[in-house]
Amino acid sequence: MNDYSKITALYSRLSVGDEDRDGGESENTEPPTLADYIQGILSRKAQAGKPGYSQSLYNLKDAAKMLNFLQANNIMDMTGLDEKFKSMIGEQLDIQGKLKPVERRLATLKKHLEQADIYFKCKGKKPLTEAEQILFTTAKDYLKGVMDGKTTIPTKTWKTEYDKLAAALVEH
Repeated sequence: MNDYSKITALYSRLSVGDEDRDGGESENTEPPTLADYIQGILSRKAQAGKPGYSQSLYNLKDAAKMLNFLQANNIMDMTGLDEKFKSMIGEQLDIQGKLKPVERRLATLKKHLEQADIYFKCKGKKPLTEAEQILFTTAKDYLKGVMDGKTTIPTKTWKTEYDKLAAALVEH
């Protein structure tokens, strides 16, 4: 363990403890600052990483990334950081909410296309094996239920919609 690791480990133990030696409350009752959190993150990363020059370089890069994020979002204190995280979580939940119906529709279209594929593969084939007959009958019944009385299976339409939705999903 090098000196840097020893110092950061000591710093972590001193700053993490809630109680002092006699079991009372710690004298430092102020909430941690933004700098304290950043130092804590970097300390834990340094302890977990391999000692040496390359790890120090990665830690420095991580510190720079954190600083850039804070500056880009004009975050000066813990309240600002907390607000930014809440905003990011809200955005993520909004995106998830918008993508769920698309994912469900993609799954439905995939099932439609799979069943249509089975139906067309088995439709003109004679004689069918028992397994093929079961697959054909299942696909025919499935498609009959999906078609709502229509006579033409809209595989092109389903495929076009599937491709369009899949491309939109990739964009998000």
